[in-house]
Amino acid sequence: MAGGGVSSGAALKELARHIGDRDNAVRSAALNCLASAYFLDGEKIYRSIGQ
Repeated sequence: MAGGGVSSGAALKELARHIGDRDNAVRSAALNCLASAYFLDGEKIYRSIGQ
């Protein structure tokens, strides 16, 4: 991202980390964000996450 922001790969990795959170709301929010990213970019998000 321009302007010294967080890269999309780093943001996706952080979201993936929250899937394992104990709080159901955090897990659901992380999964919803990743589902939206998958809808927009498809299989490319798996490469960004690293799995």
